[in-house]
Amino acid sequence: MKNIENLNIDEMDLYEIYNLLPKTNCRRCGYDTCLAFAAEVEKGTKQITACRVICGNS
Repeated sequence: MKNIENLNIDEMDLYEIYNLLPKTNCRRCGYDTCLAFAAEVEKGTKQITACRVICGNS
């Protein structure tokens, strides 16, 4: 697992952000797919730490 706190997400494009995600489409973030979640992170409306899978939150 990558240490996401040390990454500069603001400088990443959609697919770089998507590649950090687990691609499980678990919907625990509130979005139907990891790609949809990555798009919100890219726009700045969500923080990548809202991904409960990579942050270990249930």
